[in-house]
Amino acid sequence: MAATDDPGWRLPAGHYTLRPSGQELCLDAIEVDKKPRLRLTFDGPNQRHPIVIDGPYRVTAMKMGDFHVHLQIEAIHTKTLSSCRKRWDDTTLPRTTQLDTKLEPGATLKLTLQYRCSEKKNSVQLCLHDAGADGKQVACRVLYDFASSCTEGPAIDGALINPPAMLPKRK
Repeated sequence: MAATDDPGWRLPAGHYTLRPSGQELCLDAIEVDKKPRLRLTFDGPNQRHPIVIDGPYRVTAMKMGDFHVHLQIEAIHTKTLSSCRKRWDDTTLPRTTQLDTKLEPGATLKLTLQYRCSEKKNSVQLCLHDAGADGKQVACRVLYDFASSCTEGPAIDGALINPPAMLPKRK
């Protein structure tokens, strides 16, 4: 489908996260003042505080659970505890490097999100296009909604979709 500004095109709401031994990555599709926003949170072993990338998004195409999305980075910040744990403070960052890609406010990220059922959990494969130091890579991660469960559909037997026509027998 063609790109649209139709406010009806929204990503499924949810909290999806990756739990590898290294970097943590979370994806949240949320609404603020009835406007769609996407939040990516990065928390790795070399980071004291999680880095949050936040901004409005636009679905440019969708088909069968696959969404092509442009995320406009509006803010990059960290959340830190103040002294004596009195409050949470936001610290704005001018830029960050995540998934080997330099990110800064004002940039547009090209993402694809493929929603599915994997390992009996709702999941999304998140791919960042134009990634890497050279801007020519695609970085993908599979994130899970660990609070949900789903049932995978049966495998489709391609032979049954368009069975061959029976030819008349020769005499």
